[in-house]
Amino acid sequence: MKVKILKAEPSPRKIAGVSIRPFPYPFRAALAVCSDIDDTTPALFTAVHRLLNGNDETEFGPGLGLEIADSLFVWSHNPSVLSLLDEQDQPTPHAPVLAGLARLGWLDSLHALGDFNASPRFNRSRARTAYKALEELGIRLRIWINHGNSNNTQNFYARLGPSFSGDDPGSASCHHDLAADYGISYYWWHELTDLPLSAVQPNRIRLDARLLSNSTKNAVKRLLGNSDMIRPSAGFRELALPLELRDGGGIWAFTRFSSHPDGIWTRPGRRTLRHQLSANFLDRLTRWGGYALVYTHLGQPQWDGESPPFEDADLQALRGLKEWRDKGLILVAATSRLLDWWVLNRFLDWSVKSAPGGSTISIHGVDDPIEGFRELAESELQGLAFYADEPGSVRVELKGRPIDGFKEFEPDFSGNGGIYLPWKALELPPDDFIF
Repeated sequence: MKVKILKAEPSPRKIAGVSIRPFPYPFRAALAVCSDIDDTTPALFTAVHRLLNGNDETEFGPGLGLEIADSLFVWSHNPSVLSLLDEQDQPTPHAPVLAGLARLGWLDSLHALGDFNASPRFNRSRARTAYKALEELGIRLRIWINHGNSNNTQNFYARLGPSFSGDDPGSASCHHDLAADYGISYYWWHELTDLPLSAVQPNRIRLDARLLSNSTKNAVKRLLGNSDMIRPSAGFRELALPLELRDGGGIWAFTRFSSHPDGIWTRPGRRTLRHQLSANFLDRLTRWGGYALVYTHLGQPQWDGESPPFEDADLQALRGLKEWRDKGLILVAATSRLLDWWVLNRFLDWSVKSAPGGSTISIHGVDDPIEGFRELAESELQGLAFYADEPGSVRVELKGRPIDGFKEFEPDFSGNGGIYLPWKALELPPDDFIF
């Protein structure tokens, strides 16, 4: 069975004079720093995240207060690298802190189930062990990030990874059904772009040129009998695509952002953020009104434990990102929260009833192309915003009950005013990210 892209019809953007704002108010774009945990020691994790996430003074300067989460290895071949289980499948000394960070949302992704770069020793039994350990520790993560080289047969389908067989029912490494039962809803399918995705106002000249280039490359691949390497054009437009994997299961496949003078696949880490978070790109992201999941490895390069974890140019780029956030231009959120928001905003099932006294917006649920229709809890609606001609006369209800907490906002960059639920930041951990 081949992988196929499923149909996904977004919900109406405007009904009876009311329209969905594309981002939480007041933001005009959204970004997540999506980091792979490779080579991250406990000390480096602590130094990096105290600086990135906290608000207090640290050994290396004031905390930036940015919502940047991280990923998790269940196993690592290197005992100095943070992981959940040791080689005997027992929880490591760091497991309780990792579990606490995951429950708060500061760890939100599985970087596969571990590092199998050195040996192709993964199988379905190993997957069962991993998911059981995660559940026993109360860790529920919804993102899978493909990891490493061809020995990582655990990975799910990737055009650029022919050995990846975690969703191939004919492989001993197949475990996507276990991952789905565990709760995995999204995965990185080894695709990168240097453009904003799901943009409200893309630069058509630049985007169309990229699409034409990809179409030409795809035509050449067909002629050469290399159709398996064809890249879907929709992947240059949308943040995520709904896929049916080889085992028949559905999942959202997302594309990450990267940029470097030496090429898009130059390995990203703490010393490439100056390129990925450049002022030029943040300006483009805002003007396009788009999304970016920034690909990086916050654990690379290795750290001596004494010098600042970030060089000045990269720290300045992070401070620049904070300024864009503080000005209400770019929402900076954990990867899982940003993906959940994107699905909610794009596939919200809603209606409007107009009356002489005003309009009522009814939230019915979300019509997810993967999971199907489901009702929503009020807590899932944070950040939701609507443009309306007369915001003061608009009320919102969920399952027939009024929702309190909506606030009015004055006309923004679009010239329209409306109502919104505030976006809430993640709660900081009480232990200050210290292992």
